[in-house]
Amino acid sequence: MRPAALVVILLICFGISSAQTNPVPFINQPLLPDSVKPGSKAFILDVFGTGFTPGSVVKWNGSARSTTFVSNSELKASVLASDISKPRTASIAVVNPAPGGGTSNSIEFEVRLPAPSVAFSERAFNIGKDLIYSDCVGDFNGDGKLDIAGMNYAGNEILIAPGNGNGTFRAPIRTPIQPRVRRFGTSQFTGDFNGDGKLDLAMINSENTIAIFLGKGDGTFQPQKDYFTGLFPGGIVVADFNGDGKLDLAVSSAADNAIAVFLGNGDGTFQPKVDYPTGGVSPGLLVAGDFNRDGNLDLAVNEAGSAEITIMFGQGDGSFSFFKDVFATVDAGMVAADLDGDGKLDLAVVNSDQLQVLYGKGNGDFQAPVTVARTDMRNVNFLWMTVADMIGNGKPGLFAFSGGFLDIVPNLGGRKFGTQLKHQVQLGESPVAGDFNNDGRLDAILTTTARYDKFNSAYLQSSVVVSPSTVAFGALLVGSKSDPKTVTLTNSGMAPLKIFHIRIASGYYASDFSQTNDCPSTLASQARCKIKTTFAPSAPTNIESAQVQITDNSPGGGRSINLFGRGTVVRLSPLSLNFGSVHVGQHSLPQAVQFTNTSSSTVNIDQFNFLGRDSSAFSQTNTCGSSVPPQGQCSINVTFSPTYLGKQRASMETRLSDGYGDPPPVRLTGAGIQ
Repeated sequence: MRPAALVVILLICFGISSAQTNPVPFINQPLLPDSVKPGSKAFILDVFGTGFTPGSVVKWNGSARSTTFVSNSELKASVLASDISKPRTASIAVVNPAPGGGTSNSIEFEVRLPAPSVAFSERAFNIGKDLIYSDCVGDFNGDGKLDIAGMNYAGNEILIAPGNGNGTFRAPIRTPIQPRVRRFGTSQFTGDFNGDGKLDLAMINSENTIAIFLGKGDGTFQPQKDYFTGLFPGGIVVADFNGDGKLDLAVSSAADNAIAVFLGNGDGTFQPKVDYPTGGVSPGLLVAGDFNRDGNLDLAVNEAGSAEITIMFGQGDGSFSFFKDVFATVDAGMVAADLDGDGKLDLAVVNSDQLQVLYGKGNGDFQAPVTVARTDMRNVNFLWMTVADMIGNGKPGLFAFSGGFLDIVPNLGGRKFGTQLKHQVQLGESPVAGDFNNDGRLDAILTTTARYDKFNSAYLQSSVVVSPSTVAFGALLVGSKSDPKTVTLTNSGMAPLKIFHIRIASGYYASDFSQTNDCPSTLASQARCKIKTTFAPSAPTNIESAQVQITDNSPGGGRSINLFGRGTVVRLSPLSLNFGSVHVGQHSLPQAVQFTNTSSSTVNIDQFNFLGRDSSAFSQTNTCGSSVPPQGQCSINVTFSPTYLGKQRASMETRLSDGYGDPPPVRLTGAGIQ
């Protein structure tokens, strides 16, 4: 007998298989396309990620679709016309066959009509005695509807609020936590850790442990098993890092300056952790992706103490090695996705009051951060961020939360992002995103600390969009009238929209605002009409507001447009000054702004303020004193003294001591040269 044949017989006799173990696959954002219109024809869906095999199958809402293997990082799936016949959100996952194998993370696919902007309607709901502090959503009771997963404030119960599929939720299903989890520092992540097809939870907390809760499929969980993580755990990632078909865990430990990796046993238990030093200071947020395209999952972790992102290359066996530090400050969010469509993973991050993108080079390295949006409000930072196509243009944009606003930054392709869209919401925390009413549009859930009656709020995307939803006229002279500002009303739903009324509603000095429109009583699907708004202040005041209310037959009954303005009796001229190029360390010649009191009363001046990042580069002297008589004039002389090389800008604000009727700010620009 030949030696090769003997080896085969021995393998069979001892129950050893020579077949290669398949990994649990991992899907990257986005899919291609990322969304389609309802009623479109059948099409081919490109799915990108890591760990695909010739036997991989793409599943659409749990049902297999004909799949073509392209490479271990790309699959093509045939999506049926019946899959996309009406608006909905599908869950896309990849399943690898045995031996090993398993189901990947899931990516949402939107079937919806595109819209030029985004509008939300608020729906408050009471789910019992506790707010849910949550980081994740999923179908935990197996009814095909998204549920909210989190815990109560005391940290002694897991709460699963079952979704009704219409944006509302039932009273939470409770599972005790023993010992309790401290709410501060917690983070939750889902995965099927024992391969039974039911969602499980991994929860890290400030007790320096990670708790594993195996789901029973009805919204409850088995008693937890705890694993020591190292000191001050922060971020968590669930993926198959060693390719054995069993989900593993990676957890950052801030005090240890390391990433702890727990290799899964496939039955819901994990091996003791192995630490891999990051080389940085205070590692926190953690994301996974194949950043160097070698077929192995890598890690990116922000180092809060050294203002950098550390890239750790995966070796394919569950171990990681330091590759490079990329200088970037990350505060409250980091997501890996191919945002420019070049096949290389990028990083979207929250940097205080900025949303930034680090474009990947495909070798594990990244370009310097590019700011794509700001909060535009002093002392307000972004608190949360995810990657999502919020307007249905098929490209992954950014969806964020900042203080009292939901912020949407559309991706226009070619590394271009559109105008930032803002929607005011209640103050709150713990936002989670998902399509909670299955209309193909991404929604948000917010636990609201401003409400002490234990209400949560769902912000559901509407098919009726007004853009912009807020119109700011600024300061106008009393007795003058603004040029019209146009708002577009778009019906991005499938059915015609019946419009009952469009009118100015109550507000402070509402009579100073007016509107005209060309909207018909029935607005067809995908049609739009124009609403023109004007402002004519009748008195000097810093607070003038009103709403244009639109009453229609859409869910929620209509929309509103917020109108703001203020009346002043002070004319400033000009309203912008350009100082050109000035040597650093020297002063420009002063430029004058004329102050005119157009009223029949004395105007009292409180102060002149310079606002903006470069406010220290500008100064002023004036002939106004503390008051200007009726019809009086004076001069404000502004000087530019650049503090560094390059363009500098600020604004000068005039404050009147009576507290109302402040004139518009004066824009200031200049450049420092050697």
